[in-house]
Amino acid sequence: MTRDELDRVLTDHAAWLRGEGGARADLAHANLVRANLIDANLARANLADTCLDPTAPVPHPTAEECVAAGFALETVDGRARVHGWRTLYSQHIGSYEYTPGAHVVPWFSVAATTACHPGIYLATREWLEREYPGAPLVRCWAWLDEVVHAEDKWRAKRIVVADEGVRP
Repeated sequence: MTRDELDRVLTDHAAWLRGEGGARADLAHANLVRANLIDANLARANLADTCLDPTAPVPHPTAEECVAAGFALETVDGRARVHGWRTLYSQHIGSYEYTPGAHVVPWFSVAATTACHPGIYLATREWLEREYPGAPLVRCWAWLDEVVHAEDKWRAKRIVVADEGVRP
């Protein structure tokens, strides 16, 4: 889809939203690489066959890859958990605080080739202390089969923050 075609689709979509004719947007063949979708409402979007497809298999890392990166692993009922850390406050979603308990993202990317995609990021304590010096950190874990490793980043569909996790 060319830029002119995309502009036409978006203009028609805006008219459709206002009830002035037009047509609902179909971005099936649009390349949205580097698109800023902050505040986009994807609630009724068809994400089939995209990196945001909720039914897409997660290309999770191997246990060996996690250990080599400095994460601790634990097996619970035959399923591997990755233990790591994250900042207490989200670096990208306003003032969201990762309090003890489970946290699940509404959108999660299975793209393993791009580091900055939707998900909850976790890291080793050393990496976070280097990248976010002085930021309070929380101890957390995620299921290995819900983790994606892309470049130097690790993101998960959901994490569980430990009760004793807050560290200044």
